[in-house]
Amino acid sequence: MKMIHYPSQMYLPIRIVAVNAFMARGFWRRLLGLMFRRAFKPMDAMIFAACRAIHTHFMKFPIDVICLNSSNFVCDIADTIKPGRVFVPRIAPSYLIELPAGTIREYGIKNGDFIVIDK
Repeated sequence: MKMIHYPSQMYLPIRIVAVNAFMARGFWRRLLGLMFRRAFKPMDAMIFAACRAIHTHFMKFPIDVICLNSSNFVCDIADTIKPGRVFVPRIAPSYLIELPAGTIREYGIKNGDFIVIDK
């Protein structure tokens, strides 16, 4: 799956944030997420549908988190969550997306931006 970022500022470019995003489906895939991995590879994003919170326990690297509402607009972000932490979004998102640390800053992702998840 691809993730395409449409900034709310119309003068900024539309960019592909992830080319190989993975949708976490099923109990075990959602439970394990990125735990015990050394890196994101071969995927470059992990997407959780209807996820109210995440943790980074047993993870070996920091991550960025983007929360999308039901219309795919960014409703919350967390930049560089270190291992051993918990993140609870301010608003219950429709999608919660885990990305490599630094992605939010690199692409300039902000609340109100639009993200397309191309299946």
